[in-house]
Amino acid sequence: MRITFKKIMTGKEFIEEMEEKHGNIENLKKEIEKTNNAVYRVDLHTWEGFIEDPEGTIEKTHTKLSNEISTLNLDFDLLETIRNDHPKSLKELAKLTNKNMEVIQPKIDHLTKTGLIEFKKNIIPVLNYDEINIAI
Repeated sequence: MRITFKKIMTGKEFIEEMEEKHGNIENLKKEIEKTNNAVYRVDLHTWEGFIEDPEGTIEKTHTKLSNEISTLNLDFDLLETIRNDHPKSLKELAKLTNKNMEVIQPKIDHLTKTGLIEFKKNIIPVLNYDEINIAI
């Protein structure tokens, strides 16, 4: 199974992600000097571009080739509710989906483990991707 994840990011979001990952642009430059990592070079080039145009956007994609993420274990209703309704907690998510916490908690744990969602401020579920394509 091939699963492609796509996220549209603004320059500001990209810069925040890079700062979280590298601290600052100078740290990234030092990493490039040490490792000559091609991905870091692309990140640096993109970061520098977004410093000049923070309102620009970028489409980030990555693909997994495995059966690691089973579509049978994904709750598309939960994913859609998180994306569309932006619940502020799992309790609110349960209420919006008319499911009790005992039902959604294992599903949320699976979605978190697979990287499809994360929690902002440790309580707000957030969908990590704008689009998920599954090819069998």
